[in-house]
Amino acid sequence: SNGSVTTNPLIVTVTSTSCPDYSVAASGSSTGTATILASGTNATVNVAAGGTVPPVTLTIAPVNGFAGTVTFSASVVSTSGFTPTVAFNPATLTFSGSSSSSQTTTVSLSGITASLREPALPGKSSPAGREWYAAGSGVAVAGIFLLFMPQRRRLGGLLMVVLALGVMAGVTGCGGGGQASVGTGNTTVNPYIGTYTVTVQAKYTSGGQSTTHSSVITYNIQ
Repeated sequence: SNGSVTTNPLIVTVTSTSCPDYSVAASGSSTGTATILASGTNATVNVAAGGTVPPVTLTIAPVNGFAGTVTFSASVVSTSGFTPTVAFNPATLTFSGSSSSSQTTTVSLSGITASLREPALPGKSSPAGREWYAAGSGVAVAGIFLLFMPQRRRLGGLLMVVLALGVMAGVTGCGGGGQASVGTGNTTVNPYIGTYTVTVQAKYTSGGQSTTHSSVITYNIQ
């Protein structure tokens, strides 16, 4: 603050000046499978099963002629064990000081999904597929073996092959169906279900001094 003193009579005049600063506000648009509840600087995003994670908008408003560059960064705490990637578009905002207009950045989350099925790993096949492949290979080997058997023994060998195929089909039918639901690409449980708490920092640095305003965005993946 600035002030002046005048005597006879004593008059003290104090003039208060506010420091330049900026504010942060969160917002977003809900979709058919996701809702965004924003309150002040924070927001909560609820994503239903099968939905996509929507972006969140942060509005930065200069106060008292603020001039400078605000840089964004984020840290994530999750209950699922997965750490998604947080991206900002743009990653920095620059204010001239001569304008009081606000600017926005978009916060996006990637690396997690609310899909009901986990994508299959590259180069992997389901256990059931491997079992049928093995059965087909067995049939081919048996067919070659029968070609070299004496004609009077072929009927008996053919019966043995039919019995063997019946046994293999029974094993595949009992074990293959259960394994397919827990195989590499057919799980019906989304491993990304959980809560992701993203703390966004909007930081301004100048001359060794810095100012930071935070925004907490909570994502609930159902």
